[in-house]
Amino acid sequence: MTTTPIKDKAGQTLTTYDDADGVCLQKADLRQASLNGADLEGADLCYANLEKADLAGANLRDAKLWATDLRGADLSDADLRGARLWKAKTRLANFSGAKYNYATRFSRGFDPRQKGMKLEE
Repeated sequence: MTTTPIKDKAGQTLTTYDDADGVCLQKADLRQASLNGADLEGADLCYANLEKADLAGANLRDAKLWATDLRGADLSDADLRGARLWKAKTRLANFSGAKYNYATRFSRGFDPRQKGMKLEE
């Protein structure tokens, strides 16, 4: 198992996690974290603060993102298939090119196509 550091944009380590399904980062303060291309498949990020985080190209398949703060975050080209984003704060987040499928759950009123996301099974 590999341990991966989570760093902020200045390069300072905020925390670490083991690369494995089911990582729990519930309520973590990851503002401005650099998670570009991170493997967070199945991760529990409920209530986490990911404001302005770099999640471009991240694997967030089946991740739990209930009530997660994603304001201003970069999720371009991220894999959100099967993710649950109920009540997530998404204002000013970049979802262009991110993948979703019919199992992905969004908050009421969130239109993935309008955000530039791609439907892929």
